[in-house]
Amino acid sequence: MFPLHARHATLSLLLLTAVPFATAPQVHEFGHHIHLVALTNCEAEAATLAYMHANASGSYSPESYMIVKEYEYIAMATEAWFQVSCAQQQQLRQQQNRAVQ
Repeated sequence: MFPLHARHATLSLLLLTAVPFATAPQVHEFGHHIHLVALTNCEAEAATLAYMHANASGSYSPESYMIVKEYEYIAMATEAWFQVSCAQQQQLRQQQNRAVQ
């Protein structure tokens, strides 16, 4: 049986799939699922090293959600990889601009 946090990520992903397109929360939870269930030991170690390097670099504010925990770093990196956060922010800006006009 999967650890509790892996089951939570999987359940969250399944609950969010009612939306017919990929959203940032879906991709974020998918990132948790990949990190907790699908990575080999070598890949998990590389993910840990990437997080440690990012955290030590000082590039992120200590309060940044992305840098608080390794799991969030990987999940948010998954969002960036699939570019869902940027695409949704751009779409929201376009909708707001149309509403103003």
